[in-house]
Amino acid sequence: MKIKYLNDRHKKIVESYVRSVKEVVYYATEESAEGKYNEFTELIGTIVTYSNNFHKSLNKNDGAREEFAFMIPNLLFYMTIGFLQGIQKKDQEYNTMRVIQKLANGAQEITGKIADILIDESHEDRRKEIFSEEIKTTDN
Repeated sequence: MKIKYLNDRHKKIVESYVRSVKEVVYYATEESAEGKYNEFTELIGTIVTYSNNFHKSLNKNDGAREEFAFMIPNLLFYMTIGFLQGIQKKDQEYNTMRVIQKLANGAQEITGKIADILIDESHEDRRKEIFSEEIKTTDN
């Protein structure tokens, strides 16, 4: 399923993050029951469907745009934590917590990158607004 994005920068950041999370989960599910990784990728499909449906309601100047920008990374992060907790075995608890910490660090990094996109858009919108305003002069 094709994912909808804000722009090319957003696409690059989100796709990279999704790939890195999938890689972590792939290795984390190696010792799990057969098919667990496939179950995980199906859950990603649910997140993408939800995100794409949300994208349809976006307007340039409302808070939904910001919510959308962070949607896939946030939902993926929390879904992955739940998924890993659900498949962990008693002797894997320490390793699972290390994996979750790695995911948390990645989520924090991507949050900053997406925030930068939104800040840059805001600055660009303001620049356009300033340069499109009529210049008022006073006659002496």
